[in-house]
Amino acid sequence: RNSIIFVVPGFFALATRLRELNLSANALRTVEPSWFGFLAGSLEVLDVSANPLHCACGAAFVDFLLQVQAAVPGLPSRVKCGSPGQLQGRSIFAQDLRLCLDESLSWDCFGLSLLVVALGLAMPMLHHLCGWDLWYCFHLGLAWLPRRGWQRGADALSYDAFVVFDKAQSAVADWVYNELRVRLEERRGRRALRLCLEERDWLPGKTLFENLWASVYSSRKMLFVLAHTDQVSGLLRASFLLAQQRLLEDRKDVVVLVILSPDARRSRYVRLRQRLCRQSVLFWPHQPSGQRSFWAQLGMALTRDNRHFYNQNFCRGPTMAE
Repeated sequence: RNSIIFVVPGFFALATRLRELNLSANALRTVEPSWFGFLAGSLEVLDVSANPLHCACGAAFVDFLLQVQAAVPGLPSRVKCGSPGQLQGRSIFAQDLRLCLDESLSWDCFGLSLLVVALGLAMPMLHHLCGWDLWYCFHLGLAWLPRRGWQRGADALSYDAFVVFDKAQSAVADWVYNELRVRLEERRGRRALRLCLEERDWLPGKTLFENLWASVYSSRKMLFVLAHTDQVSGLLRASFLLAQQRLLEDRKDVVVLVILSPDARRSRYVRLRQRLCRQSVLFWPHQPSGQRSFWAQLGMALTRDNRHFYNQNFCRGPTMAE
């Protein structure tokens, strides 16, 4: 009963003849083997009862007292915890302190699981609301990385044009397959163009993004066939965003527009593009007399660089990177 709070390591090590030690009724919060040195194995009595031992997870004194349990009187019943509050006054064996949960680890696991659940809820929502925008921003960021080895030569491209249109509009799809494809692939002889069509050339087993990315970057031009220009969505919008990314990344304007309804309301983008690069915006003439001229203009638009079509009074067009 000396109100001992702590003991200096090695304090009892020199007492080689010490056999009985009474440390009961003090203020010890732990019992360390370093206090005794080699003397611990020769103790016959070690009384540590009535001390407010701190029964924290992984408390080292539990293992030590188990090693010398023959010398500790009343170990299961008289040696009790003083803290934490839920174990105060209970035996140090009320629960296995060597296996109890670590509170900090529990909080870490809770935080990690909360983060996983939040991401699991947020990702599908973001994908549904702005999936195409995130995809575009991701690849736009890649374009600014120092990987200019992505520059592609025209000779390595697999197609002359990637044809983008709304398959849900049967009139547009019929025109693409029965007019555009036949004219450019079958009736030009040696000057036939290689067109990339979604239903014919996209590889099964690949995702929509993978096929779309491959089509955009393996084609010299992107030919947008539109019935109207006031609203575009879905694949048309995603393809247009990738075309703009290619403009930023490779500094190549690859867009060619074919509008099947000349009288339809034209978007601001189309009106602006007519001013800057008129020959890349074509209107399908419904009079047979004007169709021959249309095919000639389309062939030139698909085989020449758009830089040659820009109105020099407004701009010089995109310049190639050094």
